[in-house]
Amino acid sequence: VESMTTHVGPGVARGLEAAFGLSDSNQIVGLLDESGFSDIRIADVAIEVDLRPMRDFVPEHVGATPMSVGYNAASLEKRDAVVLAMEDTMAEFSSGAGIHVPFVTYVVTASRV
Repeated sequence: VESMTTHVGPGVARGLEAAFGLSDSNQIVGLLDESGFSDIRIADVAIEVDLRPMRDFVPEHVGATPMSVGYNAASLEKRDAVVLAMEDTMAEFSSGAGIHVPFVTYVVTASRV
């Protein structure tokens, strides 16, 4: 989100913000409770995700989202700046063949009468 905001613009980055906006389990439970759900159960699930090198992954990933219009309209220099920023950000997860990153997601079950 930060690299897309910095190099392409905040309007384009909003899609990424939306995708990761519900990252607090208490907020998720609260929203479900306020919406009339009961018997809410939430578990965090840790998985390992292997990604292609950022030079390949970033344009492919962005290209599969609504952000593609803004990203593709940006200059080559700005798109390259996003990729370079992501390479720096993800360097600690580099596996030589790509990026190996831990990822946590939530599995939620609830009932609604």
